[in-house]
Amino acid sequence: MVFGTANADASIARLAAEGVAHGAVNRLQRPALAGEATKPVSIGYVEIDSDPGLSPEGRLALAEDGPADSGPLMGRQSHPNGAIELIESVLCVPDADLEDYVRRYARYLQRPGRSDRPLHVFDLGSSRVLIVPDSALGSVLPGEVPPALPAFVGYGLAVHDLPATQDLWERADFPVQTSPLGGRYIPAADALGAAVIFYPAQSSA
Repeated sequence: MVFGTANADASIARLAAEGVAHGAVNRLQRPALAGEATKPVSIGYVEIDSDPGLSPEGRLALAEDGPADSGPLMGRQSHPNGAIELIESVLCVPDADLEDYVRRYARYLQRPGRSDRPLHVFDLGSSRVLIVPDSALGSVLPGEVPPALPAFVGYGLAVHDLPATQDLWERADFPVQTSPLGGRYIPAADALGAAVIFYPAQSSA
């Protein structure tokens, strides 16, 4: 999971003060559109709690969003499934470890989680992180069984037109399930890793 930040150096300094281990801030150049031209944009990124045992759910990092005037990375490109943006990540953890994960993510995100039992929700503006205990995973993704815990078991995308997206799946013979949270999803076994959850864009917040 990669969290967005306006300034990687400033964010990592705040996290370090909270005792979060981290690597060096690296910088890379990516192309981005500025008007009709393409120019390189410097992006800083850094891995956090990357030492063994600190983030058993997977690799975690911070990455800068890029200058506001650099334009979008993808420009006018669009995906056939109508996806607009990533709006949700679902982390499933052992029941006994739930509070430890909630505290850890509150430290990463520097904000409290909202309890919406059995879930804990971290609202990030246009996106969110859901932390769900294993015993309640069916309240988010019925039928899903993680191969191991903890694990990122699903991610949500906002789409322009959910019925059109669902028609695309059905023509491709993908099974489609309904989440109690309101999205439609392709199970992890068919998505080759994690469940892919789709929401209509107007309800993505």
